[in-house]
Order: sequence, then C-alpha cells, then structure tokens
Amino acid sequence: MKTYFYLVMFALLPMLFACSDDDKDDVYKTYSLNVELTYPDGVSAIADVPVVLTDAKAITYDGKTNADGIASFTVPAGLYQATVSDRRTGDDFSVTMYNGNKSDISVGDTGDDITYVGRVSLVESKTSQLVIKELYTGGISYTNESDGKPKTYHFDKYVILYNNSAENLSLDNIALAMILPYNSGGTNKDYVDDKLLYDGEGWTPAGTGIWYFQEGTTIEAGKQMVIALNNATDHTPTYPTSVNLAKAEYYCTYDIEVYPNTTYYPAPSENIPTSHYLKAYHYGTGNAWPLSSVSPAFFLFSPKGQTLAEFVADASNMDYYGGSNSQKRKKVKNEWILDALEVFEKDNAKNLKRFTAVSDAGAVEITKASGYTAYRNVDAEMTKAIAGNEDKLVLGYADDPSGIDAEASIKNGAVIIYQDTNNSTADFHERKQASIKE
Repeated sequence: MKTYFYLVMFALLPMLFACSDDDKDDVYKTYSLNVELTYPDGVSAIADVPVVLTDAKAITYDGKTNADGIASFTVPAGLYQATVSDRRTGDDFSVTMYNGNKSDISVGDTGDDITYVGRVSLVESKTSQLVIKELYTGGISYTNESDGKPKTYHFDKYVILYNNSAENLSLDNIALAMILPYNSGGTNKDYVDDKLLYDGEGWTPAGTGIWYFQEGTTIEAGKQMVIALNNATDHTPTYPTSVNLAKAEYYCTYDIEVYPNTTYYPAPSENIPTSHYLKAYHYGTGNAWPLSSVSPAFFLFSPKGQTLAEFVADASNMDYYGGSNSQKRKKVKNEWILDALEVFEKDNAKNLKRFTAVSDAGAVEITKASGYTAYRNVDAEMTKAIAGNEDKLVLGYADDPSGIDAEASIKNGAVIIYQDTNNSTADFHERKQASIKE
C-alpha cells in the first residue's frame, strides 16, 4: 500500500507544480501604470503631488508625481480608481486645491509589454474658513428587550461645524444641505455614460430643503458648534451608547411648521434656547429632512448676491431628479459651496460619488449602526506651527494620519487646525466613538 501511495504522489507531482506555477503567475504578474494629471489652463504641474490608487478590494497604492505631473505605479491586473489632491498655499495664506478622481482605470487586459495610462483632470477650488469637523448619522445598535432581537436607533444625528481660522465668523445666509439621491449605494439616476450629468455644469443638487441659522448667529475663531440634526434631547437614558444632545450651548434643526414629523423632531430640550433653533426652507416632498443614516452627501453653502429666501424662490434653479416632479432639487452653484463631505457605506461595492471633484474629490467610509463618526483629520504642519502649541498636543492617535489626538489635545489647551483639501478620502477618518461622548 505504501508503494502504491508513493507511486500515485510521484505521478501527481508535475500536475501540482504546474498548478502552483500558474497560480504564481496569476498572483505575481504586474504591470506598469502611469497616472497623468491634467491641470486647468495656465496652471503648471509640479512634483511630489500625492496620488492614491484604490483597487476593487479597497487595497491602496500611494505614489507621487514627477515634475511633469506623472505618477508611476507597478500593480497587478485589475480596475483602479485614482484620487488626487494638489494643495497650494499662496503668499496671502490662501489655499487653492486642484482635485480630481478617475475610476475604471483598466490594467492588464490588452498586453504584457505596454505602460498603461490613466488621465485625471483636475479642477480648481478654494478652501473655506468654515469646515465640517464631524458628522454622525449612522446611529447605534441595541438589543430589543421585548424580543431579544437586534435593533438600530438613528434619531440621534448631529454635525459639528468648526471655525478653522483666527477670525470670528457670521453664519448669516449660510445653509445646511444634502444631495439627492440620499444613499451612495443605491440607484443613481444622475449617471449618464458613467459620468454625473451635472459634472462640468457648475452646480450641485440640494435635495428636498435646506436649514439656515437665525440672524446674528456667529461662531468664534477656533471654536466649534454642535448641531442636533434630529431629536435635540439626551438620548443616553434610553440608549446608553448614544449621545446627549441636550446641552445649552448646542444648536438644533427644529422648525415644526415646516417639518412637522415629531419622530424626527420632538420638542428640543428646555436647556437649548429658541435662538439656537435652525429654521428650514422646504421645496420637496415629505415631512422631514431625510439625511441618510448610512451614506450622506452633506454640504454647507452661501449664495452670492442673493439671500437664501431669494435662492429658494428662484424657479430657474429648480431641478427634478430622474425627471420626476416629486423629486425636487435646487441647483447650488459650486462656487457657493463652503465645505462638503461625502460618506460611503463601508464595504458596499455599489458606492457611487455624488459630489464632483470641484467640491469633494473623495469619500470616507463609515460603518453603519456602530456609533462611529466621520471626523476631520488634523493639519499637523499648521497646528504645530502655532506658538506654544506643540507641547500641548497629544500624540499616538493611529486613526488620524497626523497621529494627533485632536480631542485630547483640545482638552490639554491646544489649538487645532483641521485639514481641508476638499477631498474626504484625505481629510476624514472613521472615529470609533463620537467626540461629544467623551
């Protein structure tokens, strides 16, 4: 029997080695890919611009351009997305961004001895004094005591705005908006020939309605503002892993005459003064502002040359999603957008961009129903440059590429400057606990 076993194994060895060699060729075969950047007219390419490649399995490859604006990679066959953010600081301390992304770059399907090319067109944008510091919409998971089944609670949404400058800022004529379609992984009727129909048209769609601040509202230099987007109460007595949104310094979206859904908008806590209530303009259907729990595309804007009331009343900027009269949107000019944040549902292969590169060239993936938030990364260079700041910074925070724990550093007396490249992939990370929970 032993002799027969060895004879069989000996006969199989060539087959085994042949399979192993084939597998090795499939796994280790690589190809050359050049990602070429195309700048707006009059803007020259520069060296050392970061380029990030991402494949279908979310594996990333980091590269930098040469002086001609070309980043070279050696990668396995597959489909790739290239994301680019070129940040340039002027003599007046202004920041100009050149952002772009290109998906469906195919490598390895036409030949072995060529260099594949992916061309990324960049668009110019300016960064803002007002930024989205943190967005929490995914809710938390809990066990229903009556039947023992897992449930999700997501009526505890909030956003934190931050004055990322050394000057106080008026919030008059500034609005909170979201893109329709609401979810990144659902059907998106805005895509025509693999491109957003408004890409290059100079506008971004704001769905169903907008929220705005009462006249005279300001945010101090280097300070934040917490805004409850649903249910401005303390959620923790019923849901201990949720958050307390009932603090007197907080703001809330509450305009019961415009959005009368009391599940979304029960009466705010008595701690919150009525002057902290944001008001709404509603031009779509429904009785609530349905900000996505899993993947919102959220932004701030301020129209130039007209009030928010005039913007909403202007029939010429109305758009209908998918041609449906019930799916009303407003066309917000891209130059009016102050800040934008695209959230993708984690590990959803159907995620699609809704912002164009001029407003937000990337996206941050967030795990739903986990209590996790999208939190803005620290600009390490600018933060460390503030006099007396460096000794107050708390380091060792692995989720932020800067390594700086912003919340711990703020408690330690540090002043934080947050990164703003108009690219959510580079600017945000998934925070494992809401910052206001600490």
